[in-house]
Amino acid sequence: MKIISDDLYKAKIIGQIKSRDFGDREGLHFSDLNYCLRKAYFRKKYPDIGGNISEQTILKFSIGLTLEKWITGDYEQKEVEVDGILLTPDFVNPKDEDDLLEIKSTMLSSNKDIREQTAWIRQMQAYCRAYSVTTYRLAVIHLMGGWNPIWTCEKPIFKMWRFDFDKEEIDANWQDALDKKRILEDAFKESQPPEPIKEAWECKKLYCIWDTTGVCDPNSR
Repeated sequence: MKIISDDLYKAKIIGQIKSRDFGDREGLHFSDLNYCLRKAYFRKKYPDIGGNISEQTILKFSIGLTLEKWITGDYEQKEVEVDGILLTPDFVNPKDEDDLLEIKSTMLSSNKDIREQTAWIRQMQAYCRAYSVTTYRLAVIHLMGGWNPIWTCEKPIFKMWRFDFDKEEIDANWQDALDKKRILEDAFKESQPPEPIKEAWECKKLYCIWDTTGVCDPNSR
């Protein structure tokens, strides 16, 4: 018997996943506005660099995409546009458009307060605005469970949440998105990167390709 590490075929599979699920999308999506605006600017201005996604990142996000298919089956995501912003919810019940679901897989501990996941909350509030609803469900698989103790090989933990938002919260979140849209559009017109409106973790080298490649000047953040 002869066993060979087939790196060429592995690269082919990774390449197929990347081209299918990680290409740059046309238009301005809410995801561009939900995180660091400077990242969104660089990603569209320098697609060759922005498309240089690591194998580990591709595999990590592929877990989430697989989870979506596991939960939603043959459902095909539908893109909607509101005020020039594109949104693509993970799942909208074809029989009841009031039944919406966001699906996440994460390495975060299941012990963390779900209220700390502000980007997820902003995303759901935006989808509420798009579909004129105030209730949204969130399915989360914590791949490492509670992380404690890690040597017990704790199995993943699945949690399901329902968020009941106030209309005022939804409207304020949408106005924030519109403000960020204007800032990003102005940045493209002027060919100047915007101020990095962000959360602190986004500037860590682990999460920012624009830092590690030297595109974004750390002194300007």
